[in-house]
Amino acid sequence: MGTAEAGRGVAGKHASPDGFRLDINALRALSVIAVVGFHFQIPGFAGGFVGVDVFLVITGYLMTAKVVNELKLGRFSPWTFWMMRLRRIYPALAVLTFASVMVGWFVTLPAEYSRHLLQALSALTFFSNFAFKNDSGYFAMAAQTKPLLHTWSLSLEWQFYFFMPLVVGLVWRLASRSVSGINAVVVALQAFAALSLAWCLWASQQDATGSSFFSLQARAWEPLAGGLIAAAEIRRRSEGAKASWLESPILALAGWALVVGCTVYPLPEARWPGILTILPILGAAMIVGTRQGAGEGGLLGLSPVQRLGDWSYSIYLWHWPIWVFALSWLAVRGYDVGSAQKIMMVLVSLALGALSPAGCRITCYQLNWREEPTRRTTSVSGMRTPPSRPLRPIAVSVARQRRAGRRRSCGEIPLPTSISNRFRRPRSVTKSTA
Repeated sequence: MGTAEAGRGVAGKHASPDGFRLDINALRALSVIAVVGFHFQIPGFAGGFVGVDVFLVITGYLMTAKVVNELKLGRFSPWTFWMMRLRRIYPALAVLTFASVMVGWFVTLPAEYSRHLLQALSALTFFSNFAFKNDSGYFAMAAQTKPLLHTWSLSLEWQFYFFMPLVVGLVWRLASRSVSGINAVVVALQAFAALSLAWCLWASQQDATGSSFFSLQARAWEPLAGGLIAAAEIRRRSEGAKASWLESPILALAGWALVVGCTVYPLPEARWPGILTILPILGAAMIVGTRQGAGEGGLLGLSPVQRLGDWSYSIYLWHWPIWVFALSWLAVRGYDVGSAQKIMMVLVSLALGALSPAGCRITCYQLNWREEPTRRTTSVSGMRTPPSRPLRPIAVSVARQRRAGRRRSCGEIPLPTSISNRFRRPRSVTKSTA
């Protein structure tokens, strides 16, 4: 087996705890398909809104693993963590928000546009879940008049990004000598998850306005479910334990069936999240925790599936404003929203998702993926990130060789310097045979 083939085998078996998870990326693809299908009212996606809940589980798993691993290495910095998250999510969010503000000038009424400007500001400052929480209830504007309504989940995620590292870091440092840091973190995550779930179940019965839908208190147990899986895995590896019996293909298949079933079945949207929310969270947790079905030769490793997973964040950003503005434009002109219009909206969402800042960056990362898959690490939502060691432009390497007095063969012709050089490993320089 060659080096590239060996690397692919390692990636498929998840030998590295930080290796790229094809199964998680496929789960992201399913989640965004579910959300888009539900919002575009496509048959077969009656419960597709659970895709957001699944996203939260993935986020909690990946980000908690990132924080705990950094704490183990003694190099964790909350500021570095927050900046890493900002670089990942903010460029595409900013582009989407400004685009919606420009388009809204032409297709919305003045009163709606003023409200839209305030919602855009709340989205850019990650407070939109509070803004839409205050705008819920009987007298609230219809969802189809809020192009940035879907940004509530991004604000909720960012609030989780802010508090989780602080709490985990504090618990880690306060752990007594008799209790290791990782054990203390597991106990703390269990306690916070239990409190959040209890609040969620209480609020689903008491809050008739549905404001708990946007609440971090009622939603925190969803990312914490993923965080508990990550912390338990790290503890098991630190203790030298073998793979858990829970890492079973049967459990993974059951998890996929549960998530798909929740997506297809018309779950009640009222009083969500609630007790039924446990079903998609459990399914997502089973998929993430079992670490199965991620070989490149399998269904989950197919290129279309992985591309959708790569672009899922950007697709999620663009699809809802496209739907809102298209509905407004078609209604003014007296057109109905048929299958052809929905197909066009889906295609536009996919195209903009691939071309947006996050989608373009993913594509750059994929250029040399099959050459060194084990050198990629996993960021939030499972995206591929560049190698950890700094890369230097090819032209710099060639210039140093010139100064060293080496003769350059045809295989050493420098490539044009471009932005992609920051994300690609330079081609190896062959020795001159002259």
